[in-house]
Amino acid sequence: MQVLMRLTGLPAPALWFLAGTLASNVGNGIHTLAAGALLYQQTGTVAAFGAVVVVEQAVTFLMQAIAGPSVDRGDPKRAAILAEIVRGLGVCGSSLLLFIGTTGALSLIMAMTVIIRVAHTFHRAGTFALSPDLVATTDLTRLNSWFSACQQGGQLVGLAATALIVAHAGPPAAFLVNGVSFLISAATLGAIPSSRAPAAHRALERSGPIWRTMLEGWLDFGRSMLRDVRLVALIVVSTADNVALILFNLILAPFVAERFAGNPGWLSLIAGAFAFGAMSASAATVLLANRLGARRSVLLGLAGQTMCFAALWWTELPTPLLLIAIMLGAFNTISWTTAVSTVQRDTPPLLRGRVAMARNALTGAIVAPLVPLSAAVSASFSQSTPLLLASGACAAFLLTAAATIRRPELRGKDSATPTSIA
Repeated sequence: MQVLMRLTGLPAPALWFLAGTLASNVGNGIHTLAAGALLYQQTGTVAAFGAVVVVEQAVTFLMQAIAGPSVDRGDPKRAAILAEIVRGLGVCGSSLLLFIGTTGALSLIMAMTVIIRVAHTFHRAGTFALSPDLVATTDLTRLNSWFSACQQGGQLVGLAATALIVAHAGPPAAFLVNGVSFLISAATLGAIPSSRAPAAHRALERSGPIWRTMLEGWLDFGRSMLRDVRLVALIVVSTADNVALILFNLILAPFVAERFAGNPGWLSLIAGAFAFGAMSASAATVLLANRLGARRSVLLGLAGQTMCFAALWWTELPTPLLLIAIMLGAFNTISWTTAVSTVQRDTPPLLRGRVAMARNALTGAIVAPLVPLSAAVSASFSQSTPLLLASGACAAFLLTAAATIRRPELRGKDSATPTSIA
């Protein structure tokens, strides 16, 4: 542990947090690939997995309204741990049923998906609210840079492990490993000291129906946002990199189909290049943010993504395409890390869970019209033309950031006044 502390410059609680992030994302990577492989094996069509994706998104959207206020009312560490335990036990139990073969694969995968996504919203809100309490304000960007690397690294490990596990032991074994990874994440989070005193928890408790508590919690959140328009603008800007990543994943398969005749090798190479760039940039983001400041780092990341998307559309040579994909991943990490760190610093602690869920909902609201628009552009022009749409979206975020993130220095965490939750 001492070696890792010296290597990363982070305290022990932050390292346990990162270990949980890595384990949890290994599980996320395993589930997606294993579910697709098993359902295709059982049905011979992608329609079944498409139904799983629809259910996944619907559950995530619905649970955000509950997860945000619930996390803000208590200890975010406890919420994250319980979420990991629930989905760990649920996935392990479902995988054992798959081994026995007493229930249909589609039904069990649907059940696992619902369990995972319900718990995921609480885990995501809990970790977003917890992370600023693990380090000094000046080290939050460093923590988020390592968090980004653990996310990307966990996904890559999960994808690689799934291929080996499915090949040698079958999809049910992959789901079992998936469930165990969530339980490991819960154990690592359990090593972190609680961030809020029990007295603070009791002060936040409210009686009455849960729907009224949730409604009042979001009304309180709305009033707080109206008092801090700058924070609202920062939240909008902080969604840019999630939107860019979703568009990249959406466009990648048609792009490879047009440029490389759908060669799956190139699909993996370009996706891997993006992930490599994202992980590589994590180490340099802190130095860059310290030298340029948060505002310039965010602007640099968004400007870089704007140019990289346009360059992917323009370039046809294979080697430059891979280099551009690496740069795109790097710029995405730079702006994501600094923007999210800014939001976490400027958000009152008792609003962080709802801010995390508001960011997710806002990301979905922005992406929703861009998906059909991308399809229309692809049908009218070419399968690579939506890259220009992605470039334009990044340019719009760049202009928003330039107009709203004015101060070169960030407010410290202690300057944020806690806001009560109804």
